[in-house]
Amino acid sequence: MQSSGIAFLLISGCLLCTANARGKSEDPCNSISAQDLMTCASVRLAGADARLNTLYRERLSVAGDRRSALLDVQRSWLAFRDEHCDRLHEESGGNEAEIERTDCLASLTEDRAIELDRLGNEQGDNLLFRVLRALERSGYNGEAVLDALASAPGDKWTQYAEKHCEFLEGMRNTTKTECLARLALDRSY
Repeated sequence: MQSSGIAFLLISGCLLCTANARGKSEDPCNSISAQDLMTCASVRLAGADARLNTLYRERLSVAGDRRSALLDVQRSWLAFRDEHCDRLHEESGGNEAEIERTDCLASLTEDRAIELDRLGNEQGDNLLFRVLRALERSGYNGEAVLDALASAPGDKWTQYAEKHCEFLEGMRNTTKTECLARLALDRSY
């Protein structure tokens, strides 16, 4: 009788473990496995890349005589993104370096998609000016903040940002300094 009780407990325990394993989330982003985290980052990058490509094609189709300028901006952004994420990959090293690189590529691609989505509207500028007004009410010099944001360091980022802002100057009434400041404020990296 005692051995059948132990057998019952062992079988019940195994069934409970199996049920818990099946009920476990299949979302690789909630995992601690390096393989799952790489899958998560890759899926995120693929989604961001698809959105970016859609927005880019839309913007390119209506760019008219500014088409070559937009192509130049995009090439500059790609050079910045790749250099930035490759440097992160080299600096971090280790088993998870490729996960971090892929996640970096996804983050920057999501940011660029937002920038392309905002082309032709002044939503980002409105946020920038609300932030500047709030800082000025708190005693900060708005022009100094604007200049500091606009002079964010980083060779490839600066090259990209300047080309982006030159492109925008022809589309709407925004100064290059205001545009550079908005890009710096919106950065997630």
